[in-house]
This record gives sequence, structure tokens and C-alpha cells, in this order.
Amino acid sequence: MLLCEHFICLFGSGILGAVAPNAILEEKIMMKRLSIVGVVAAAACALTACSASIGGPAAAPPSTDTPVSTSPSQTQPSASVPADLQGSWTLTWWIDEAGALPDVEITLNITADGVAGKSACNNYLGPLTADASGGFRIGLLAGTLMACVGPAEDAETTYRGLLDAATSWQRTGDTLTLSTEGIESLKFELAK
Repeated sequence: MLLCEHFICLFGSGILGAVAPNAILEEKIMMKRLSIVGVVAAAACALTACSASIGGPAAAPPSTDTPVSTSPSQTQPSASVPADLQGSWTLTWWIDEAGALPDVEITLNITADGVAGKSACNNYLGPLTADASGGFRIGLLAGTLMACVGPAEDAETTYRGLLDAATSWQRTGDTLTLSTEGIESLKFELAK
């Protein structure tokens, strides 16, 4: 047993093994460092992504209309999101082929800087290109990674897919309709 005085003895599955205390301590320190690095990296990503919604610069989506030259006289100003599209919206319907709309919270907040919202389990945000004639295109979205199972997971996957595919918008009163290639896919009500 002299061996167990200098090592921590592990009993598991009927097998006796020994691990040096320093190895366990080093592993715990390494895991703590990795956790701290992960939290710092996630916070940096979140702050960078949120800077667009706080008034910071938003990354412009690539455009085929943008000239190759970057001289100020040849670049086009970025289009702003139409004012009547902006607002806080709550999902009330999606295309019937997607199944019944489950009882989960799904929101879409549109500002001049882009979109944000809740997609059943997770929060998301990202760029939006939209115009007054009805053009609508969501850019690459960032989001939280909360655990999501069952109907909520299915709802999130369906919603994010339909939102990503949307190509046009129309507002009638307090109702916002997003369509994909001319087929209505999502309807929202303006939040009160």
C-alpha cells in the first residue's frame, strides 16, 4: 500500500488503478482554464455581434452590386431597413406544411441595424437586407446554444429554416408576412 500513499487510488468497474495527485490537479486546472477561455471567447463574440444592435458598425452582407473598387466615389451606400418593417414581432403562423405551430415563444425584432429575437429555445441576431419594394434577405445569424429538445427543438429548427429562406416581406396593418419565392411562409403580429 505504499503506492497508495503517494497516489490516489481509484476503484471502478472492479479494477484498481492509481493516478498521481499532480495529474488530477493538473487536469482540473487545465479544465478550469479552458472553461475561462471559453467564457471569455463567448463574451467577446457576443459583444462584437451585439455592437451592431447598440449602434456599432454592422458587417454588410456580400453584394453582387458592389463594385470591386473601394474608392469612396464608386461605392454604394448600404440600404437601410424600411421603417414600416421595423418593430418587435411575435410569430402567429407558419406554412401549413411545417406542421402545427407549437406553444413556444418565437419573436423577430427588426431594427435599422438588423434582426434579433427568440427562436423557441435560443436567442439570435444578425444582419438583414430589406427594401421598400419587398425584398428581404437574412444574413448569417449568430445565436445562443441552449439545450433544446422535443417540440421546442423542432419549432426552432423549422422557424430558423423558414426565416433563412424568406425572400420578401409585406406588412398589412399590424401583420408582417414573410414569403419564400412568392409563397407565404411566416406571419407575425406587431407586439403591443
